Amino acid sequence: MPRPFASADADGLARHGLIAAKGSEILVNERDGVITGALRYAPRPFETAELGVGVACIEHCLFLDQESDAFDELLSHCETQLRATDIGLVTCRLGEVERGAIAAFHRREFRIIECLITLGRDLPAAPAAMPPGVERATRNEADECGHVAAESFRHDRFHADPQISEEAADNLKAAWARNDCHDRADTVLVVHESGHVAGFIACRKNIDTVKIDLIGVLPEMHGRGIGRRLVDAALSHYAGGAARMIVGTQSANIASLALYQSCGFRIEASSFTLHKHLGPSAK
Repeated sequence: MPRPFASADADGLARHGLIAAKGSEILVNERDGVITGALRYAPRPFETAELGVGVACIEHCLFLDQESDAFDELLSHCETQLRATDIGLVTCRLGEVERGAIAAFHRREFRIIECLITLGRDLPAAPAAMPPGVERATRNEADECGHVAAESFRHDRFHADPQISEEAADNLKAAWARNDCHDRADTVLVVHESGHVAGFIACRKNIDTVKIDLIGVLPEMHGRGIGRRLVDAALSHYAGGAARMIVGTQSANIASLALYQSCGFRIEASSFTLHKHLGPSAK
């Protein structure tokens, strides 16, 4: 029977990379005194507020006993716990090599929503000239960046989930972009057309690695090289100040994959995002 995390579990789980995190809960399953699986999950207040349904994420899975149904039991217990706290949508992201866990999630009727491709490249040792027409965004441009985000994202997991309305997915991306402009991101760069934001890129730096958090270009501005200018500008901005830049995009987003690879990024990993709706659909 699955049980809550106990302090005595800490060392054993840490050896497998699962550690306790503030705001998260851990469930453990064991058989004959041996841990067969564990998972860590947490609510997602931002997604909950924007989608209008309680959202939680299973952040880390340990699938240690490939031959037993222990992990299925663990998932079932986790769903019961989440239903009791009014969670209506559970999400999880698993690496493509985690086949046993993916199969267990499928048995619990989780649906693969996207295949996420992670790409990366080394940053130049010294800054290059900033591409023409690219500027630092101001906080006053947060709403314009939000508008670009709402108009430009179609392949992400929220738009790909048929139980999440397009309006709710648009609103979530708009709020995400506004938050980036309000200091969630380290840097937001923009390109203007006719005095308005036509495209933006938001990046976050963690020690020596920079992640492209969001990039969006208005659909009517596609084909003008704005996305390429934004990526080149980000590479130039962080050159000499970090070692690497990474980005994630959906395997279905062929244009984005081509853009990043043309900018020197190479595919490094892939993962699957899974969703399961426990209650009413998002509005």
